[in-house]
Amino acid sequence: MSTVIQLISIGLIIVTIPYLLNKHWDTFTATSSLENDEKLFNSTSSDATVVSDSSFRSHDDLPIFDQTRYDELSTFLIHSSITINDDEDVNTPDIILAPGTPQNSALRWLVDYDGARLDHEKDGPALLERYALAVFYSSTYGYVETTLHGETWWHSSKHWMSSHPICSWYGVQCFEDGSVQRLSLKKNNIRGSLPSELTLLSRCESMDLGQNQLTGKIPSTLAGMNQLCTSTVNFLLQ
Repeated sequence: MSTVIQLISIGLIIVTIPYLLNKHWDTFTATSSLENDEKLFNSTSSDATVVSDSSFRSHDDLPIFDQTRYDELSTFLIHSSITINDDEDVNTPDIILAPGTPQNSALRWLVDYDGARLDHEKDGPALLERYALAVFYSSTYGYVETTLHGETWWHSSKHWMSSHPICSWYGVQCFEDGSVQRLSLKKNNIRGSLPSELTLLSRCESMDLGQNQLTGKIPSTLAGMNQLCTSTVNFLLQ
């Protein structure tokens, strides 16, 4: 009788162990996935100097970590931005909120990944310029990795999409108050098209974007900028 009981006990153990292992593995997998998301948020919110494609654009598929900030910044940008689209049936809010657009990628970066964490009420003008440059970066394939070494299309993108002030970003020169004065990115292998958000660089005096591979038309909204800036862009894009 005792032998039968022992055999039954052994059988129950054999059946139970795989069940417990599978249950534990499911819990471990879910926990690990959540921890990885949190680590990505924490690491990209830190004072990192470079943000590669893996942490800049892949976040489009990740959940929004700070929904309150997302709602606040999206409302602020929708009311402040001058996003223009060739498709008249697509409104500015749709472009900014649509996953995968350069505008939404810039918004997502500002919300969850930008360590600077500018406040739209206290730092409104600075936040708009930071957003404009982020849209420009996304629109011109600054994030695309072209080699196994993680190089981007841009020859140099030092400090772009990091927590550093935009005045330290490669090719960006500022006035003493921190607003953008010049954008000098000549011969930097920049591709894509100019976004209308560059108009948010309202005090810009010149944009040296010559000898790159930009395509498309200069946004009509740039005509409302400083005349010197508009003339320089027109000349240097040739």
